[in-house]
Amino acid sequence: MLSASLGSQCEKEGDIIDYNVGVVLHKNIGDLVNEGDALCTVYLGTKEPSFNPLDCFKIETF
Repeated sequence: MLSASLGSQCEKEGDIIDYNVGVVLHKNIGDLVNEGDALCTVYLGTKEPSFNPLDCFKIETF
């Protein structure tokens, strides 16, 4: 949903797809994560998002 919200797909007919946006996941659920490891890379594309993409993430420890 984050990628779609950034413009990677059409919400209505006539929308322009931004092929420069997306999310690349570097870790999976259950993977060992060390402090400083990148969990993902978010590509924002060319236009300023109407929200803070960091608000889409929740990191928990068990």
